[in-house]
Amino acid sequence: MLPYAKQIITLEQEARQAVDELAAKSQCQLQLGAESISGTYLLPSIIAKFTQKYPECRIQLEIQPADIIKQLFQQGEFDFYFSTIKPLCRSIQWQKW
Repeated sequence: MLPYAKQIITLEQEARQAVDELAAKSQCQLQLGAESISGTYLLPSIIAKFTQKYPECRIQLEIQPADIIKQLFQQGEFDFYFSTIKPLCRSIQWQKW
């Protein structure tokens, strides 16, 4: 379990860095998609900290089944999406956590 916990922490840090970089570019709106585990347990604390640091940025999180989230991401509905299922599309970058 420890290696998985370390991977989750690393991914959280990378996600924060990516979001910080996006916010620095004057992007004040982020659309996030997540399946239920990520959206319920992982992202709320990250979003809360981000909104404290960048109160001018608006974050919208949509929680749906993983296959729907992936499809909406491919249609350009989200800036980022979080899922426990590896995407089949090679153009989507993913990291296992």
